Amino acid sequence: MRDLWAVGTAHRRTPDPTPEVDPWEDADPIDGPRDDAVVVFRGLPCVEVHLFADGEDTVTVEQCVDFDIPRCETLALVDALLAGDAQIGMRGGRLRFVRDWLQPFYGLQLVVPVAGREPYRQRVPYQPLQHWISTLSVVPVP
Repeated sequence: MRDLWAVGTAHRRTPDPTPEVDPWEDADPIDGPRDDAVVVFRGLPCVEVHLFADGEDTVTVEQCVDFDIPRCETLALVDALLAGDAQIGMRGGRLRFVRDWLQPFYGLQLVVPVAGREPYRQRVPYQPLQHWISTLSVVPVP
């Protein structure tokens, strides 16, 4: 969790206070199991990081796009999101892009490039799109 605070501080995004929970600590039989800890970075984009005891974390962007990733990749994804590296990926040309914004769609993805690996990709659900997501640059996806 300290590493997440350091990433947030590097981008001038101090996370909300979280309860003193260490997801790597063994469960205390008296207090019961410690399932997860949550770190929230408010602002644009709003990023919530759920650290689960099993080492599989969930990074939620703008309360609508969830990335389920192993803990070893969590810091890199959060760092890229807070650095402003996210993009919208779409199939087809510019006309299809305009049409997709005006009606329900299934082809848009939130694409987060990270150095040294394939970009993270996750489908953007159709809801009234979050303002932050609608301002991202568009890149073609296969």
